[in-house]
Amino acid sequence: MKVGDSTASSSYMMDNVKLPAGAKLTNTAEVNLNSGHISVASGATMSAIDAHFTSGRANIGGAIQGNGANIVLSGCSISECVAETNYGGAIGGSGCSVDLTSCTISGNSGQIMGEDIYLNPGSELKINGGCVLD
Repeated sequence: MKVGDSTASSSYMMDNVKLPAGAKLTNTAEVNLNSGHISVASGATMSAIDAHFTSGRANIGGAIQGNGANIVLSGCSISECVAETNYGGAIGGSGCSVDLTSCTISGNSGQIMGEDIYLNPGSELKINGGCVLD
């Protein structure tokens, strides 16, 4: 899969991907993180629409980790992801902004805390209508 502006509708495997600024994942049926995760760099924005992230593993943020980044998810799901030694089974970060709309985040685990989401102080979490966190 070419990372950037993907509009395909099939399955993809990704392993420890660093997304460039402004990267978008759109209408992807399945993003199997293949025991890796997505790292969003400081100052970058990652947007995903109707993407389903599974099988991510990392020390922090099993699916998505951001430090000083903007993460925008709409109609997405994150499941079966693990923060192996720290926090944020699905999403973990520090000094970042996370905006969720109509997302389902469940079945993830964090070793220390934050089975689904853990953000350090100085981060912002916006949960908009229709989100399920389990």
